[in-house]
Amino acid sequence: TGGFAEGGGGGGGGYSRKLFLATSLGSTETVTVGVGATAGLSSPAPTGGTSSFDAASATGGTGGTIMVSSTASGNAANGVGGTGSGGDVNLRGGDGGRGRTITGIPVWTNHGGAGAHGGGITQSIGTGAATGQPGKFPGGGGSGGAGLASDLTGGDGANGLVIVTTYF
Repeated sequence: TGGFAEGGGGGGGGYSRKLFLATSLGSTETVTVGVGATAGLSSPAPTGGTSSFDAASATGGTGGTIMVSSTASGNAANGVGGTGSGGDVNLRGGDGGRGRTITGIPVWTNHGGAGAHGGGITQSIGTGAATGQPGKFPGGGGSGGAGLASDLTGGDGANGLVIVTTYF
C-alpha cells in the first residue's frame, strides 16, 4: 500500500484597528477588502490579499506547501500569518499547522491559521482523499489537503473584512 500526504495549512490574515475622527474623513474614501487565497497545487499556495482603509492595513496569510505521498516520515511547511500595520492596534494572524506524516501515517496537524477573530479550520479526518477545508470567518486560513494521493488541494482562505469606526 502507498503512503499518505498531508499539505501544510494556510496562515490566518493580520488585523489592524484604528479609530478615525469623523471630520478627518472625506465625503468618499477608498476601502479595499482582501480576497482569500484560492487553493491550488502550487507550492507554496498563494498569499491572501490585503485589506485596507486609510493608513490601516492587514495582509493575508501565506499558503502552506504540498507534500508528496510516501510511506516515509515527512513534513510540509505551514503558511505564516499576515500582519497588521498603520492602526492603533496591529496584530499578526495565526500560523497554519505543518503537514506531517510519520512512516506514512497522517498526524492531522495541518489546520488553517486563525485571524484575530478566529476562523482557522481543522482538516477533516478521514482514511481516503480529503481536500482542505476553507477558512471560516474573515481572515481564516484554509487547512492543507491530506490523503493517499499527492495532488489534493488545500482549502481556500476566507476573505478579509473592513469595519470603519468613527468618533466625533
